[in-house]
Amino acid sequence: MEMAWNDWIVKHAKALVVLWILVVILTAPFAAKLSDLTNYSTDQFLPKDVESVKTMDTLEKEFPSFTTSENQTYMIIHGIDVNDPKTRDAYERFKVEAKPYGDNFTSYYDALDILQNESYNITLNITKTAANLSGILYDSAVNGSDTYRMLLLGIENLTNQVRLLNETLPELADAYLKLETNLTILYNQTLELKGALNETDMAYVQLHQNLTKASTQLKELNSTIAMLNIKLYNLSESYAKAYLGAMGVYEALSAKTNAYQTCNLDPQTAQAVAAQLGVPVEFVYAVFNATYSAYHTYGPSAITDELLANVTGGIISNTLTYSLEKSLVKAYSYAFYSGVIAFDRTHGSNYTLLESGENAEAAVIEIAENALQGTPEVVARAGGTYAVPGFGEVSAKVLAKVLNVAVGLGRNPTAGAVEDATVEVAKAILDGSPLLSLPNADYVLKTLLVSGPTKELEESILANALAEKLSEDQRKMAEPVAKTVTTFDPMAEGVLSQNSSALKEATVSLLSEILREKGVELPNDVLAKVYDSNGNVGPIAKEILVKETARQ
Repeated sequence: MEMAWNDWIVKHAKALVVLWILVVILTAPFAAKLSDLTNYSTDQFLPKDVESVKTMDTLEKEFPSFTTSENQTYMIIHGIDVNDPKTRDAYERFKVEAKPYGDNFTSYYDALDILQNESYNITLNITKTAANLSGILYDSAVNGSDTYRMLLLGIENLTNQVRLLNETLPELADAYLKLETNLTILYNQTLELKGALNETDMAYVQLHQNLTKASTQLKELNSTIAMLNIKLYNLSESYAKAYLGAMGVYEALSAKTNAYQTCNLDPQTAQAVAAQLGVPVEFVYAVFNATYSAYHTYGPSAITDELLANVTGGIISNTLTYSLEKSLVKAYSYAFYSGVIAFDRTHGSNYTLLESGENAEAAVIEIAENALQGTPEVVARAGGTYAVPGFGEVSAKVLAKVLNVAVGLGRNPTAGAVEDATVEVAKAILDGSPLLSLPNADYVLKTLLVSGPTKELEESILANALAEKLSEDQRKMAEPVAKTVTTFDPMAEGVLSQNSSALKEATVSLLSEILREKGVELPNDVLAKVYDSNGNVGPIAKEILVKETARQ
């Protein structure tokens, strides 16, 4: 029986294969839906009151994007105050203890730290951007002040002890020991003075570089103010002429030609109108193109004094490429436009200037001059920043100050008047700078503008900066120190820090001057020997003692 069944299968093998293929094809759609009915997640079989299930439910509700992350563990803690420092300490301890089991912990505190770091970076960038040139040069000038303070504290002791030198020489019994002690003190003070001069010279180099840069900026600002003065007054004059020209072109085209009716301005007509009014033919086309649409749509009543003011502004603005000029023309155009509206309101008609014909010239010139005075206020109200040659990006408030000064100079100002105006504008731009706290800030700015960083100016600024850091009884040291540095490094090249011989000469010279003011006379050659002694002043003491004994 079994063999018969096997024989039957072998005999019908092909039919059985075809039968199984048909079964697979027919049951495939049901197999595809099997995954929809089968769930392998163990979470689905857990009770709803289990803590892990509650946590996942909360995450799905409050933070849906988190639940899509895999290989992460979430912990939700209730009933705590995140602003309590103890809570933060507990979280930090948790991270340390849990570190062997995972990494990349993220919480409210980690996000807060990121925000604080980002805020610090932003603040740092703003602070760097806002760094003021004069603040840098002022700080660099007082770089060596602390060293001077130490030096001056020891000067009084040195003075008294060196004065004793002359008194002790005749007493040969202990003269040598006292003299050696005094020379040792002198050597130590020489070292301090040497270091102080070296540091001050490096500060002087930085001061000179900054003053040179400031001088260049002031000169550029001076040129900008002079340029603005010329351009603003030329703008006022040309704007008035352009507005009168636009009125003339419109009246000629509307009254003497059929250009508006035919919607076409032929070259012959444009040339004739241009020749009659003394304007470029391009100007005639510009006025026609700017007014045709309104005329064609609403009729001649649409062409008002106000509309022609806008047309004039557009024509002039299209001839400019320099961004600052375009901004100024835009501000001036608004002031002129407002003036035209105010004039028409006063006279009760939107066509007062058009109807005045040739008599409109005086009124238009007055409107243009008033617009010039009002332009700074328009700029200030507009806000924003502007690029001003000499000082880079400035606020609208500062630019308004510059424009006010330029306009206030009047037509054709003298060079001296422009320089004085430049100083006033620079003071506004540098408002709050330590440089302006100097008692002669106006003189400093004017000198930098006219003559550049002169030796006298640099010496004065250096001395004032040093005196600012010294006590009242020590301030008299500031001037000789500053003078020594500028004398021995006249080109501000860092000579004292690069040339040891020059540093020695400067130190001996200043020390000799300090001692003379204290009533102590020591030859420069003795001071030079002390400078080179490396602290071994015994031989120098013996030499002085022998000479003084022989003299006695």
